[in-house]
Formats: sequence, C-alpha cells, structure tokens
Amino acid sequence: MKHYLSYLFLILIAVGLSSNSYADDHVMALDDIIEGFSNDDPALQYESRLELLKYVSTGTAPDQKDGPETVTDALLPYLRSLSTPNEAKKYIIRDLARVGTASAVSTLSRILRGRNDMLAEEARQALEQIDDPKATSEIQRAIRSTSKKEERQNLIRTLANRKDPATLDYFIEGLSSKDDVLAQESIYALAKFGNVEADKALETAYIENEGSALRSELEEAVVAAAGTNETTLVSIQKSGSRGNRQAALTRLVESDNADSTNLLKLSLLDSDSHVRATAIHLALANGKESLVSSILTEFSRDDWKNLLGRLDVFEGRIAESLCFQAIETDYPDVQVTGLKALGTYGTGKAVDPLIGYFMGNDKLMKQAATYAIERIPNKQLDTRINRMFNSEIKEDILLGIELTAHRASPTAKNRLFRYVSGEDPELFRASLKTLSTTADEEDLYRLMFIAKRSKDPDYRNTAHGLLKKLAPEVGSPELQAKVKAL
Repeated sequence: MKHYLSYLFLILIAVGLSSNSYADDHVMALDDIIEGFSNDDPALQYESRLELLKYVSTGTAPDQKDGPETVTDALLPYLRSLSTPNEAKKYIIRDLARVGTASAVSTLSRILRGRNDMLAEEARQALEQIDDPKATSEIQRAIRSTSKKEERQNLIRTLANRKDPATLDYFIEGLSSKDDVLAQESIYALAKFGNVEADKALETAYIENEGSALRSELEEAVVAAAGTNETTLVSIQKSGSRGNRQAALTRLVESDNADSTNLLKLSLLDSDSHVRATAIHLALANGKESLVSSILTEFSRDDWKNLLGRLDVFEGRIAESLCFQAIETDYPDVQVTGLKALGTYGTGKAVDPLIGYFMGNDKLMKQAATYAIERIPNKQLDTRINRMFNSEIKEDILLGIELTAHRASPTAKNRLFRYVSGEDPELFRASLKTLSTTADEEDLYRLMFIAKRSKDPDYRNTAHGLLKKLAPEVGSPELQAKVKAL
C-alpha cells in the first residue's frame, strides 16, 4: 500500500511539473507574439496578429476548461504594461471583446478613460460586448466623467446597445432629463429594449411633451413601437410628420382598426402626394379597391406618376386595371406610361387596346403600344396574330405581318416565307420589311433559295437587295461571299 501511495505521489508531482511547463511555454509563446508587434515590418506585424488570434482561439476552444478566464488573465498583464506596443494592445482589446470575462472590465475601464483615443475607442466597443454587470457600471461611470458631447453620445449609445435590464429605469428617467444628449439617446435606448414598459414610457413622453424639441424623434419611435395604443397612432396619422403619418396609417390599416376605412378615405384626398400614394397602395392591397376607384378622377399628374411608379407592389390584376385607367386620363405622359406598363402587367384583356393604339395615328401612343407588344407576357397576342394570318381579309394579314416584326414567333416565320413565295406583291413587300428586322442567317439562305427559283426579275432584284443589306449584319463570311456573287 505504501508503494502504491508513493507511486501515486510521484505521478501527481510529474503532472504538476508538466502543467507548469505547459503554462510557461504559453507565457513564452505569448511573449514572442507581443514582441512581434514591435517590429517595423508590416508583414511581421501581420504574422503577430495571426498568432495572437490563434493563441486566443486555441485557449478558448470548447475542450479548454475555464478557457476564456484563463486567456483573459493571460492577456491583461500585457494590456496594463507600458512596454506593450499600442498596436498589440489594440488587438488584445479586440480579442477581449470576443472572449473577455468580468476580470477584464476594470482594466478596460481605465483605458476607456485614458488619454489614448484609439485605445479608448477599442475599449468602449469591448465593454459593449462583455456580458457582466460591472461593464454596465463602468460605462455609466465614464458617461458621468466626460463632458464632451460626442463622447457622451457614443457612451450612452454603448450602454443602450447592451440592453441591460438594469438600465431600463435609467433611460426612462433620461427621457425627461435636461441633458439633451441623454434625453435624445434615451429614445434610441428604449426603442432598442422594445418591451411593454419601454414602449409605454415612449408613448407617455410623446403625449406629455407636445412642445418638446425631441417631439419628432419621439413620434418616430412611438410609431415603430409595437405596444403603442391605436388612439395615439390615429392622432399621429392625422397631425404627425409625413413619414410618420404614412407609417401610422399603414399600421392602422393592417391591424384592421375600426377607423381605418375612414382614414383611408381622408388620406386619398390628402394634400400631400406621398400620403395619397401610401393610401392608394394600402387600399388596393387590403381589398378596398372601390375607395381608389371612387377617387381616381381627382388624381393629379403627379399622383398618377407616383402610382404608376409603384405598380410592382400590386397584384397583377389590379396593376393592369390601373394601367387602363391611366390610359383614360387627360395627361398624355400618364397615358403613355400606362400603355407601356401593359407590357409588364397586361393579360388577354390588353390585346385589343394594344393593337388599337398600334394602328392609331398618335405617334407617342403607337410607340408605347409597340413597346408593350414586344414585351407583354402572354400568348393571347401570338394567338391573335396567327388568326390574322388565317384571315381572308388582306388588311388583317398585313397587320399580322407588321406585328410579327415585334413578336419572336417561329411559326410566324413560316407564314412570312409563304407570302414571300406567293404572288401578291403587297404581301411580299410587307413580309420582306418584317424579315429585315427579324431575319437570321438561316432565313437569308432560305430567301436566297426562293429568289433563285423566281422568274420575276423585279422580285429577284428586291430580294437580292435585302440579302445584300442584311448579309453583312447577320451572315457568315461564306454567306456574304455568295450574296456578293448574286
């Protein structure tokens, strides 16, 4: 038994010596890392940064018992030492921001109140991250000890970002402080908390301080706060600033407030075009299209532009309906915009109007219709063009040929070449005109073959003229050589 105890004692001594040796190795390694920051070579400094990061990551790995505390205790002496380069201290503080424990707070606090602005800023950011009540107390201490507005503002916001429940009363009292910086930042802090007590404090301050210099900031926070009473939201919607009126209206309508329909009616007639635009969107998005329809006749040119610029937020059917109503206004630019928008939102209902304006005499509306015809995402227009090709009325066929210049359809190409091969000169010329904008190399070979078989010299000359015009644009060198020899 004595031999066993003696053996166990020797093992424990060996383990202890091994642990001390391991600790000494780490101290030496950290010494070497910190020393590297004294080097003027940027590359060597960069290596020291990587080694420090590696040291901290290894020391705080999940398998390391009390890793963060051990690493924090190892780094702090270097942070306190006057011989440690400031560049090394900067990265030590950044690492403490990630893994530092409560034992780092007092040292970071001294640096925060020190004369080195760069390190003080790093310490401020680190104290914001360390989850310990001592950090909260030290930040509050720093707030009291500085009179510089920007520094106090940053420190108060740092305290707010911690969202420490212990500071809730501090910020509630701060709302009524004569210190403008604390009062303003208290609004930000309570909005960050976002709980019932914070929301109630913001709402009360807004109601009780009508003439306050912070009225607009309070109003914005109250509109965003989840716990704001709907009565207050109604008040803001009626008399707040533009952005807050829009936000309040949105919340009231989306929550189906009892007064939301009446508020929408009033907002649709509001003197502010932005408020009207928001009301339009909300009405249409919440199944109240009739409210918009009843007021569209009152829309100004700017109202329509705002509306048409926001069509993407509407369901497709509604967007198309608005396009049609825009076309019926007395504003030419609005008509053009609405017609062009059918290229995105048009359905089968848009086919007849688009063709009608395409055939019309108004140049701008014809261009807008052409734009929409090229882009409209449905097959009804292609089906209509095919029906035109099957018509016994030449005018229908000619219109189909003209429309084909703006719709890429493989089946239409075959119909065009049937007219190119036919005996009707008008259909022949119309088809060549469309092919001049849509032909590829295969089409040119096909046209060259048809022209070669024709016995009509005028026909051949017209076809050859088109070939010589298009071959340099879409033809291969081989085709160009053949066309040149015609």
